[in-house]
Amino acid sequence: MPGSLRADAGACPSCGRTNGGAKICPACGARTTGRLALGPLRYTAAGLLVVAGVYFLLAIGGTTPRVAIAELSLEKHNARRVSVRGTVTRVRQTPDPYGKGGSLVVTLEDPETPGTPAQNLVVRASGATVLRLVSEKKIPAAGDLVDVAGVAQLTKDSRTLNLNSADALTWVTRRSAPAELLTATVEAILAAPKDYEGKTVRVAEAEVVEASGPVVKVADPGKDRGIVVFGAPTEDVGRGQRVMVTGVVEFYSKRKTWEIKIARGDADGWTELGGSAAPEELDATVATLLARPKDFEGKVVRVREAHVEAVNEPLTLRVADAPGANPIVVFGVEAGGFRVGQVTSVRGTLEFYTKAGFWQLHVRKGDREGASPPRDGGGGGGTGEEPVTIGKLLAGPKELAGKRVQVKKAVVTRVNEKWTIEVADPDTKDSIVVFGLSEPGRFKEGQFVTVRGVVEYYEKGKFWEIKLAKGDKEGVVPYQE
Repeated sequence: MPGSLRADAGACPSCGRTNGGAKICPACGARTTGRLALGPLRYTAAGLLVVAGVYFLLAIGGTTPRVAIAELSLEKHNARRVSVRGTVTRVRQTPDPYGKGGSLVVTLEDPETPGTPAQNLVVRASGATVLRLVSEKKIPAAGDLVDVAGVAQLTKDSRTLNLNSADALTWVTRRSAPAELLTATVEAILAAPKDYEGKTVRVAEAEVVEASGPVVKVADPGKDRGIVVFGAPTEDVGRGQRVMVTGVVEFYSKRKTWEIKIARGDADGWTELGGSAAPEELDATVATLLARPKDFEGKVVRVREAHVEAVNEPLTLRVADAPGANPIVVFGVEAGGFRVGQVTSVRGTLEFYTKAGFWQLHVRKGDREGASPPRDGGGGGGTGEEPVTIGKLLAGPKELAGKRVQVKKAVVTRVNEKWTIEVADPDTKDSIVVFGLSEPGRFKEGQFVTVRGVVEYYEKGKFWEIKLAKGDKEGVVPYQE
């Protein structure tokens, strides 16, 4: 039976030879009864492959439907791939600090019905797509007419299209001329920033006046008034370095400042011209920095006699001019090698840490002279502390207020699981509160300890106490003869 899946009578389904109706083929030894013929199966499989191939060719050869932006509808086009043509009205590019491309948001309006914001379409791209658009200089600008293909995401309140390939964005016309390169000084930009806003500007020669963390600021050579350069390298950049900067002048609304923004991947955005990157040092005391921080902001400062008041590993110290004096934070040092009571010399850029609201010295990454090897402070057994008994402290607390003291031997009389213990003189039974322990539970009542801290008056509780510096793990230690 031609086309039948069953073997023809008298023919072996395996080898196709005549077997005279035998149940076992004398030629090949295969069973001939109840078996499917392989030939028809081969033809059927080949036919299915042909059909699948046709469907595949139709699929890859199919075109993405072109839809007018104004006609995109939730019912017909949501979650479907479409192609649109639109006029660019706005471009917002957000770089990624880790070099992964960031994000790009382009707003399109229908060229046939301009001026209808409710019909606008927002095109979004990120990551590798943005990196390619930047490298191929395909970031569109306001006024361009472009074709874009992608998957539409439509709701009652939003209209977006996901751009997943740089190839899916092409220009029809570039109504925006290529960016005109203007040459200007930093002083000229800051004097009339609105004249340069949104324009590509080159500062032919500038000097780095601040390089602290992610912030790099440049000024005209010999001048102090600088402008932030967003996208500038942060490694191997220091005060006094001469550079050429090329970027777009923008207003950073969050900090209310003007900046020059270097396009990601622009190799000409930051060009070193030479000059020393070695920071110029100013000598100052902590008290001077805290009293007149604006005079030193953005400048490299050396505090030559810095008493360690707190150690917050791994990168932070708190230092003061003397034990118990007002301290300042030093960020960026290997704090693990320091302990409270030691004296060091620190160097860093004075900056205001906006997140926490305080001034700090920021040690430049890789600066081996950011903090010199510590030494023990003078007095009090080499720790800068005044040895006292609890009785002496309570008899004249105002004379010791704000000073760092050491109670050589005291006995724990009470343990509060949150920050506090109470200790007493073993002989006179005079007692005082010790505040600031990170793990007070590790001490037990009756245990003898040595206490180091600053004498303070606790206004709310109306009593005197010994307060430990934050992070001071040696403020209370088991007593040793």
